[in-house]
Amino acid sequence: MYELLFLAGVVGLFWFWWDSIGVKEVARDYAKQACRQADVQLLDDTVAVSRIRLRRDSNGKLKFYRQYRFDFTPDGEQRFQGKMVFLGRIREQLDLGTYPYTQRL
Repeated sequence: MYELLFLAGVVGLFWFWWDSIGVKEVARDYAKQACRQADVQLLDDTVAVSRIRLRRDSNGKLKFYRQYRFDFTPDGEQRFQGKMVFLGRIREQLDLGTYPYTQRL
């Protein structure tokens, strides 16, 4: 019985890891697209997870709420921070923060 629980736990952790990698790749693509549209450069070509929680979607299903942060620059000297929020695999919000020349995308 314990072996079955252990195996279920390992499978669950593997699934979470695999799903997280997929969502992070999607988030990176969205960050690149937003930076291209705002005519700024995505720094480090990456996004970083800043928060993970469980939340319910509009249908009441539990999904992972993931918040990502990324850095970008308009001129190579100034550094700004953007934020993205995903509920499951759906992007809920993309915000370029305090950067003065863009609106919320």
